[in-house]
Amino acid sequence: MISKISFKGDVFLAGSTKSLVKPNELQSMKRYAKFKDCDVVVLNRDYYSDGKGKCETILIKKDNVTGQNNLFTKVFDFMHRKENFEDGVPVKLENI
Repeated sequence: MISKISFKGDVFLAGSTKSLVKPNELQSMKRYAKFKDCDVVVLNRDYYSDGKGKCETILIKKDNVTGQNNLFTKVFDFMHRKENFEDGVPVKLENI
């Protein structure tokens, strides 16, 4: 069961995710929720072979005009990205 949604940048862990999500992953999602002014509900967490996680979530944001909730899906992938090299120079990958 999920507690009430507050729109204060909270992260809610549903079901087994309470015991599966690592504290550093939870902190990252909380920072994101506060920055985007939304609530995050973690539905599922999957593992990579090195123990890093990938969380499937729903973002809930209040529409200030209509007063209704907007729901979006988002995957938080905590696998470290490999650097992309172009002509031997590292290139920062953005918005991928």
